[in-house]
Amino acid sequence: MRQAIRQAESSFSGLWRRFTGRVYAQSWHGP
Repeated sequence: MRQAIRQAESSFSGLWRRFTGRVYAQSWHGP
């Protein structure tokens, strides 16, 4: 069970990183 939680956390962090990265890129480049 603990392993599954860790796996979900890693996948979630990856998605969050990708999402934030896209937002940061847009904000840096501007509208």
